[in-house]
Amino acid sequence: MNKYLLSFLLFFVISGVALAHQPRLVGDDLVIKVEDPEISKAYYGTLKGEPAIYIIQSNEPFNFYLDLLVPDVEGVNKNVFLEVVGSNGWAWTSFASSLTWEKFHEPFTGDDYWVHKQLDRDAEAGTYTITVYSSNNEDKYALAIGKTESFPLNEIWHTIKVLPELKTDFFEKSILTSYMNVIGLFMLAAIGFVALIIYGVKKLFF
Repeated sequence: MNKYLLSFLLFFVISGVALAHQPRLVGDDLVIKVEDPEISKAYYGTLKGEPAIYIIQSNEPFNFYLDLLVPDVEGVNKNVFLEVVGSNGWAWTSFASSLTWEKFHEPFTGDDYWVHKQLDRDAEAGTYTITVYSSNNEDKYALAIGKTESFPLNEIWHTIKVLPELKTDFFEKSILTSYMNVIGLFMLAAIGFVALIIYGVKKLFF
């Protein structure tokens, strides 16, 4: 066991998770400030009687990428929409007649979505307000912002922590499914590797 093997293992752990968005659980927040809008993040929320507002403030031009998703669960309402307004006067709205939903399976967490590709364009510096709303403002949604993949170690740990809540509250699955996926396999490999290191150290020095 050496540092090269450890680096090799960490590479696979990080690269596997990096294909997903950084997860953010919205909770009861109605106004969410989006940091680093080009970094890929997914905001998971449930509308609670009124729209959710996301605010992007950028001092420089950036790639404006949005995906709108809903969980592929029984009885899901896909009448969820977006409205974007920029401080420069630019505006965009998704209309029911233009929504085309496609099924999407996320292999690393093992979850299924309905996804509607929304925006992918260059945006000027300024403030942008994204409004998420539905026909009754009581529905689940996920808003993916940014497409630059970035998963430092603190984000990997954050993902591991929030997966149980995400599975139970958003996808209505058993908590036992939290790590029954590719991420769980990476975690198991990492734990096994650490156990082997500890065993090797004990054999050498004790």
